Amino acid sequence: MGYIKASLKGMILEANSKAGKILGLAEKDLIGKDFRGFIDPTGNRKALQFVKNLKPVESILKVKVNNHPPGSKFIDFRVVQTRSEKKTEETLEIFIVDCSERHQLREELEQCREELMLTKELLREKNIALRELMGQVEIENQKVKESIAFNIEKLLFPLIKRLRNKSRDADLPGFDLLEKNISQIASQFDLKISILPDRLSGKEIEVCNMVRSGFSSKEIASIFGVSIKTVETHRKNIRKKLNLEDRKINLAVYLNAI
Repeated sequence: MGYIKASLKGMILEANSKAGKILGLAEKDLIGKDFRGFIDPTGNRKALQFVKNLKPVESILKVKVNNHPPGSKFIDFRVVQTRSEKKTEETLEIFIVDCSERHQLREELEQCREELMLTKELLREKNIALRELMGQVEIENQKVKESIAFNIEKLLFPLIKRLRNKSRDADLPGFDLLEKNISQIASQFDLKISILPDRLSGKEIEVCNMVRSGFSSKEIASIFGVSIKTVETHRKNIRKKLNLEDRKINLAVYLNAI
């Protein structure tokens, strides 16, 4: 610990080698200098008050030392007023400690804390974005699942039922197996059609699927076991519900494009 004895005006009268080392001058060079000249009170209210009033203080922490490169030396010090044995001369005893390393560690710790908070905030923002993305993916997955289930129910099962009704008894186990495993097959029918049950009836959706796949009205009529006129009526109703009545657009082309 550095030790300095100073007059009530701050003039250094005595100093030990530790004080000289801390303040950056030899002991003999400290004598006669004003101790306050070594103190930079910038940003330290207590140090500023001491420089102005030069009164005893219990402790002043983390004070810059002026005669060192900026920010390189900091001290803690305590000032005690004493009297000589004859009680005629009053002096100040100043005890100083080099806290530069501790101050540097605190600054590094604070910098690490700020960087950690920044990293934490970045991670929080990324987590929010990731949750939003995962939520959107889940929504899209749910749409696909609903589309597949809808297409299987409205397109494949009705077709299998018609084929079963026209088949021999020996073929029925094959249809049973087909129905059991058909849910594993991903539908190729476009989602935009599959989500229009209110606008298109189940039969109309089947017709759309066949038209989209290139079947003619005659072929569709044969599969359904109805007249070609009935199929044409279905096609006309489909065009109306899809707002294609007054538009010169081929229905198959339109269904493949949406």
